[in-house]
Amino acid sequence: MDPDLYSFTNQSGVIKIDGVSDDKEFEDLNKSLDILDFTKNEKELIFMIVTGVLHLGNVKFSEVAKDGQDNVANIINADVVALASTMLETDP
Repeated sequence: MDPDLYSFTNQSGVIKIDGVSDDKEFEDLNKSLDILDFTKNEKELIFMIVTGVLHLGNVKFSEVAKDGQDNVANIINADVVALASTMLETDP
């Protein structure tokens, strides 16, 4: 996974920690979930929810003026909302 992909995870500027393997950490996470008797389906759902939330952090907005009304928010990157909604199994 590209560490710059998600706004929520790239704020510190630190994308690599010496001596830490992301692959190994993910393997350990999966083993831990197995020990706790999470099913394959439950694990997939957890990862889908986390991914959906991470994508929501990338949604960008602009302010749009409405005649005679308060300004409203407009989503700039609807494709990101579509990705998040797919992961979260919701309508955009």
